[in-house]
Amino acid sequence: MIKAIFFDIDGTLLSHSMGCIPLDTLEALCRLREKGIRTAIATGRHLLEMRELPVWQTPYDGYVLLNGQMVLGKELEPLFEAPFLPAERDYLVRLFEEKKTPLILADRQRMYINFSTPAVERAQAAISTPVPPVGQYRGESLFQAIAFAGAGAEETLSRALPGCGLTRWNSFGIDVTPQGGGKVTGLRLLMERWGICREETMAFGDGENDLEMLRFAGIGVAMGNAPESVKEAADYVTSSVDDGGVARGLKALGLLP
Repeated sequence: MIKAIFFDIDGTLLSHSMGCIPLDTLEALCRLREKGIRTAIATGRHLLEMRELPVWQTPYDGYVLLNGQMVLGKELEPLFEAPFLPAERDYLVRLFEEKKTPLILADRQRMYINFSTPAVERAQAAISTPVPPVGQYRGESLFQAIAFAGAGAEETLSRALPGCGLTRWNSFGIDVTPQGGGKVTGLRLLMERWGICREETMAFGDGENDLEMLRFAGIGVAMGNAPESVKEAADYVTSSVDDGGVARGLKALGLLP
């Protein structure tokens, strides 16, 4: 019996072509709550970004943010955080201050960039989010970086940051995450808090940063707009976000009539 479902945001709950969560998805989320099934967010987004996106029409029972580096409870109370280790942070700050590669840094309260370019603006526009303001590092713990670079950048970053997570979400954008996090870390924490096991969970996602989560959940559902690697990792493939993917998947798997 499924007791909790975890949802990615971009391309899963949120349609960037529509600029909203589709109505059938919102109705499905409400029906799940009526049935007593917990719903939670599992995203690479920062809470600051989420506040600017149309994702608050329905409440959630938990939030796995920044690809698992921050976990919040139902009332947005902090439950877990995993910042970069000092050596990893120092490398990213040097890269940020060199200003050779556009780089976003994320701490608890801020997201800021060293400089922007038209390519950065296009990448951010594709996820319905403006480019963060230009800022300076002020000594805070860092929880995620976003490097804007083309093919081959992962190799350089992986050599400099062994053990850190690198996930390309755009032909020009790469999420860099610390060791000790990951979406599954957030799932485990919330499951323990709720007293449920993995066989009682389901997860929906469409990106490379969802692979681990889809494999871990009792039932992993890939959206129709996901790349083949994500679909292959899932137990079930539904239709795209623009074609009722969440609602169709829940109905096909017996969670909704």
